[in-house]
Amino acid sequence: MVIRVVMSGTFYGQVCQNVLHFHKVDGVWPAQVVTLLADLRDNWLSGTHGVRTEQNDRAFWTEIRAYNCDTPTLTPLTLTISLQGTDGNASTQLLSYVCYILRLRASSGGRKGRGRIYIPGPRFGYYINGSLSASAITALNQVTAQLAKYLDGGASPWTVGISPRGTGEATDFIPASTMQFAPISGVQRRRNIGVGV
Repeated sequence: MVIRVVMSGTFYGQVCQNVLHFHKVDGVWPAQVVTLLADLRDNWLSGTHGVRTEQNDRAFWTEIRAYNCDTPTLTPLTLTISLQGTDGNASTQLLSYVCYILRLRASSGGRKGRGRIYIPGPRFGYYINGSLSASAITALNQVTAQLAKYLDGGASPWTVGISPRGTGEATDFIPASTMQFAPISGVQRRRNIGVGV
């Protein structure tokens, strides 16, 4: 079963979304998907080194919604959340559209084996002249280490992957084998709503 997950939040009033695709062999809708959403809340976004631990405190996560790509007519599942970034230096933050880029790669090459996730609200001081500092790279590597359980062959029964933009077809799912934060900042544009891997 392939699930399209949309993580929604706000940053300085701008709606920001991350679209991810997960696969589980013989997945059961909705029971196992409800468990996945809770796990994403507790481990992808929160936890010791979750995404929000590297965001400033003006970044808020408000909702995680799941769509069944195998049976699109099923009603989506929604988990309402309230999670805030942990860095208190929001008043001295970069411009509101600056974001992290988390890159996913499949073991197969080519354009179809690459994906990006835009994460709003970077910590203050992480970017120096548009590039991540050495200390930022060390901290963000801890985030990817925590998220590695979702990679192909990881500890989670769900595998994060890449699905070509706009299709959402279960047959187009490609499992991700690596993830890494890009060394330069990205731009969270309004057209990024509903866009992801």
